[in-house]
Amino acid sequence: MLAYALIRQAMRQMAAEMHIAPQRLSCQWLTVAITMALTGSLQDAETLPERLQSLRRIGARYVLPPRRPRSYPREVKHRSTSYPRKNASPLN
Repeated sequence: MLAYALIRQAMRQMAAEMHIAPQRLSCQWLTVAITMALTGSLQDAETLPERLQSLRRIGARYVLPPRRPRSYPREVKHRSTSYPRKNASPLN
């Protein structure tokens, strides 16, 4: 859970620098890229900020295209039931 929070934090920072919404960044590819940038960070922790900065520079590769508008509206579909419905008549 901590790793996910760190990845989302890096995505928010990247999106703010590129002036786009964080949802436009590919979470899957950025997870791989951040993981690759952090490998070996225990041996040389002083280069970690430099590696993350270089990842921010190439962040434009991970921008997704804008979403298309829906061709149909969202709606809740009614579920059919096997039980008979009670008639709502006032003379019951």
